Amino acid sequence: MAVIFKIVTNKCLFALILSIAIVFCLIHGWCNYSDNVILSSRRELIATKFDFTPFMPRHHHRKHLSPSPETEIDPIYGVEKRLVPTGPNPLHH
Repeated sequence: MAVIFKIVTNKCLFALILSIAIVFCLIHGWCNYSDNVILSSRRELIATKFDFTPFMPRHHHRKHLSPSPETEIDPIYGVEKRLVPTGPNPLHH
């Protein structure tokens, strides 16, 4: 009799824990969904009223350098040498 009561208790306990976990997951998912809807509408409202132009990057473009009149011809390959940028590789930090 005690063994049957223990099996039934274990099944009930498992069912109770499983149902609590499912309810928790549903509430958690619903709360996150409703928060995202509210935040996205707030962001849209703020974005429509706020002027972002002071924070936009201003690129000061350099004028293109005209090719120098002194072009060197490479004696090995027979083509003119080109200017190769030097400095740190931007792909490596």
